[in-house]
This record gives sequence, C-alpha cells and structure tokens, in this order.
Amino acid sequence: MPFPVVQVGGTPYEMGLQHGRQAREQVRAFVEHVIRAARPSVECPADTHRERVLGGAAQFLPWFEAHAPVLLDEVRGLAEGAGLSFAEALLPQIRGEIAPLVRNEGCTTFAVAAEQTTTGGRLIGQTSDMERAMEDYFLVLHVLPSQGPRLLMWTFAGQLGYHGVSEWGVAHFANSVSGGPASPRGIPGGVPHYPLKRRLYECRTQADVLALFHQIPVCSSGNYMLSAGGGCTGDAASVPAIFDVEATPAGPALLEDSAGEGFLVHTNHFLSPCFRTAETDRAALPDSFPRLDRMTSLLQEARGKIGVDRMRTFLADHANHPCSICRHEGDGEGRMVTVGGLIAEPDAGRLHVSRGNPCRGDWSTYSV
Repeated sequence: MPFPVVQVGGTPYEMGLQHGRQAREQVRAFVEHVIRAARPSVECPADTHRERVLGGAAQFLPWFEAHAPVLLDEVRGLAEGAGLSFAEALLPQIRGEIAPLVRNEGCTTFAVAAEQTTTGGRLIGQTSDMERAMEDYFLVLHVLPSQGPRLLMWTFAGQLGYHGVSEWGVAHFANSVSGGPASPRGIPGGVPHYPLKRRLYECRTQADVLALFHQIPVCSSGNYMLSAGGGCTGDAASVPAIFDVEATPAGPALLEDSAGEGFLVHTNHFLSPCFRTAETDRAALPDSFPRLDRMTSLLQEARGKIGVDRMRTFLADHANHPCSICRHEGDGEGRMVTVGGLIAEPDAGRLHVSRGNPCRGDWSTYSV
C-alpha cells in the first residue's frame, strides 16, 4: 500500500491549512510521537514533560524568524487545519533536535551523473532507516505554491521540509552524522535542518544552494546529497550538477566527484577532510562503512547502465548482512529497519518511493 498523498497549493498559510486538514489525524499522531520520544529516562509528570518539550521548541523561534519567516505562516495554517496550538505545529519542524528522537536513524544516499544513466538524466536518492513504527507517520506531500517551484516531498505528516525534488531540478536527500563540531553560538545555536531543507527548494543552481548553506547557520551536523540545475522546466542557463554538502555548526564542506567516477555515495560518517577524524569515525554507526563500500562497488560496476530499475535493486541489496543497504528487523544497529526507498529523477521531475523495505517491491511513482 503506498504512502498517503497530500496535495496543497496557494499561499504558505493556505498550504499549511490544507495539509493540516487532509492529514489531521496523522499530523496529530506524529506530534504526540515526537513528544513521547523526547521523554527523558528520569520519570517526570506527563504535563510537565509536554510543557518542557514545547518550551524547548520555542527557543528556535527567533532562528525561524530570521531565516525562514515564510515557513512560519505555513506552520500557522498547519496548526489551524490540524487543530493544534502553534507550538505543537512548530514541533515537527524541530524533530531532529528533540533528543533522543533520532538516535537510531541511518541512511545510504547516492547521486548519479547524467552520463552514467540509461536515460541521460540524473538519479539521486536513498534508503531511510529508522524504527519500523515511524513508517506510519510518512506521507508524500505535493506542493503547488502560488509563488515558487512545484515540489514533491516524502516527509512526516506535519513536517514541512524533507527529502524530495523540485521542478527546478533541486533534489536533496540526507544522512545523519555523529561527532561533528558543536555550535560556537551555544544552544540552540542555529536553524534546525528541516526549514533549511525546505528553503533549498527555492534554489535553481549549485551556486544558489551553496550560498544558502553559507548564509544559514545550522544547530547540528547533517549530510546532504544534492542535485541542482536543469530540472523538468528545461532551464538551459542552469547547468545540471550532483554534489554533496556536510553541513555543521562550524560551516559547510563541499564534496564533489573529483575522481570523475560519475557518481557520489554517502552514509553515516563524515567524509570531508574538514571534519573527518578518528573520533568522528568512532562516533559513527559501525555499519556505515560497509554500506558506503557496497553502494560504491555496485555503482562502479554498473557505470553507463544505471536506470531507475537498477537503482531499485541496489537499494534492495542484502550483501554484507547484517550491515546491508536494505536493513531488516534484527539487522545491524538496534531496532532500525529500512522504512522507505527513494529515487528522484530531477531532469524528469519524478520521485519513486517504496513503502517499507525496497526489496518488497512496493514502489510508487509521482510527477512534480
């Protein structure tokens, strides 16, 4: 069964309102999940805990006002549509910073240059690994704004910025990374990653994307696998590109295909010499290293013959079990499983999504 699809359009407030109304119960359930998952190990009253979580989220409000003010209008619409307070609707936009929610999440991302594919168009995507229960909170969000590009995102209900593709050729996918530099600005010290993920869709070119990473300070570390330029609008002035950015509170590091392989791969450890150390390697998920090697090997062997179908088999790969790209219950780290597979075609404006493990073959295709 495919993930639910929510289509929204109009002004930011109108889009938030439609999102909240169409996915009301799913949004409300996800907000409650975020609050529960942030529960400290030391027992405290439920009401007190809720107030502390919502109060912690409110500390990020000045960062939203400075760097993503338009998104706050969408949050206000979401709150009304889903019957939530503004603070509750803001919470999904800060999900990753509400410890320890994302302590058990891993991903394998990839991007393939046009010259290595069977269609002559770029491919980019990932597996998404987390606790199986998280699968119930996802949906496909089709955004048709009154201003700006059309978008397709695979995201949590109520979360306004996540993985996907725009009609302008910007697509981005992500990896968690551990052990990076702390914010020199204290706590919260910057923007959560989800509003940045949404703002990236405003860009057209690689230069636009990199400028945004340098402009917006983030409060924690994360990796972004990216495409920019080209797109299904056929903007000839916008050169298609694939690249990767390790975004940290100390600033971003750019990773490109300097070896001329025609593809990029990232997992859950730093690769840039700016940030990779023996300490960050020790802090990473142990299965990050074999997953990186396996996906790299698969892409090397298939250069020039890579299409959507072949990428589906790569995301469903079980080699090196239990450290495989397609992760199942009992494999590798804790309770993580692959809850979704994602393949974007930025030059065709398509997003392919598997519900659950990619090896199940439960794929659906969406057009921006």
